[in-house]
Amino acid sequence: MARPLRVQYPGAFYHVINRGNAGNAVFKSIADMEKFLEYLGKAAERFSIRIHTYCLMTNNYHLLVETPEPNLSRSIQWINVSYATYFNRKRGRRGHLFQGRFKSILIDADEYLKHLSRYIHLNPVRTKKIDSPSDYRWSSYPAFTGGEKLPKWLETNRLLSQFGKKRKDAQKKYSRFVEDVDIETIENPTTRIVGGFILGTPEFVNWVKDTFLRTRDDMREIPQLRELKPSISIEKVINAVCLEFGCDAESVIRKGRKKNLPRDIAIYLARDLTGETAIRLGRYFGKISGPAITLRYNSISNQKTNSSKSGRQIARIRRAILNSN
Repeated sequence: MARPLRVQYPGAFYHVINRGNAGNAVFKSIADMEKFLEYLGKAAERFSIRIHTYCLMTNNYHLLVETPEPNLSRSIQWINVSYATYFNRKRGRRGHLFQGRFKSILIDADEYLKHLSRYIHLNPVRTKKIDSPSDYRWSSYPAFTGGEKLPKWLETNRLLSQFGKKRKDAQKKYSRFVEDVDIETIENPTTRIVGGFILGTPEFVNWVKDTFLRTRDDMREIPQLRELKPSISIEKVINAVCLEFGCDAESVIRKGRKKNLPRDIAIYLARDLTGETAIRLGRYFGKISGPAITLRYNSISNQKTNSSKSGRQIARIRRAILNSN
């Protein structure tokens, strides 16, 4: 399974989702849900995360989380492992409780916090569990609207401040915002996600790209990067290689000459940076096979590891490509 792309930084907001393995229940009793909320509170204290919204369903959970420190993965993993250990021990079972890695969507809080909170709080209504979100005990909605005592670890001020300065007035306005909608036609904010994990304005998306993704080179391990990273063409790679070695593009593209280091480095960087498959790169570099591309890629990869000169040279070309993009 390809690892998910996670961007972590101080002050980030996320919509976190996790589901039961094979769609199975992760909460089978009131005690289970109470235990999960206990771990949620402990995580808020242990990792200094802020929980802005939560909703526990039979086979999944949703959270809106703020991370003053860049520690989303550690904190959510701790919650999942702690709860799964409790769940398995209680029932004498083994194996995975959750369906792989948790999903996290990086969100532009100013633009989408209230919309996502509403959508999450309406989950039980959409699934026909109850008629009103205020009737569902296992979400943060009753605490938001004053129907239940506010857990000390639940952060409501940020969201309610968008509905008024006085708390009671803000609670009433938030309640109307959530409940006075047509459940059948309300838009799912997650349909606007970019790259599978960013939800925000174009300005926010571009800021994330430029700040955190521009220089990452693990595109093959994380397929989401292909959509998010600025497009790098094979021609741009070849031009940078030619500038470094003082050669012409034809000598890089054309097959034939043995020990053609500029050509091999161009193949290596094209494989790493463009997102093209080995087969397509083979067609471009003189109609050689996909395995031949992989052979040259592995050869340069080993050479880069064993030779500091080659490593510096490749790093220099890579920087030139990325900085010009």
